[in-house]
Amino acid sequence: MRRSSWSVMKEPRAQVEEALRVLWTTTDAGLRAQADAWLTALQSSDECWNVSVALLASGASEESRLFGVTLLCNRLRGGGGGGLPPDNARSLRTELIVQQRELPASRLRSQVSRAIALLVGACGEGEADHPSFVLLADAASASTPLDATLKALAL
Repeated sequence: MRRSSWSVMKEPRAQVEEALRVLWTTTDAGLRAQADAWLTALQSSDECWNVSVALLASGASEESRLFGVTLLCNRLRGGGGGGLPPDNARSLRTELIVQQRELPASRLRSQVSRAIALLVGACGEGEADHPSFVLLADAASASTPLDATLKALAL
């Protein structure tokens, strides 16, 4: 079996984008299986958090940026902030809110809203308050587009 090119690259975001390129464009079943296995392993790794945010911030394509946010949503889907400590979950939520402001209305922004909504209950603040109040009270939300805020609140 040939060695995958993404396994020797230095920068994690570039590794993910190369694995995605292989997965989406090659007809070699062995390489596709390697790329899929590598990306699946990444999803359960500690590195997933940083790589996902890096893909969202500076992915080379809309698809790779969307993949990064989807990784986050998959990790967060089980509740409890995907195992992140409350301070880290709060920091990630703030980073996503800040990045969301720059996004036009799109599938990507909708997926970022989903990730933000999944993080609201994981931050350990305002546990007696409804999650909507917690999100609206976050200073980072102040200049978020209204439709994006409503999307996060509705999820």
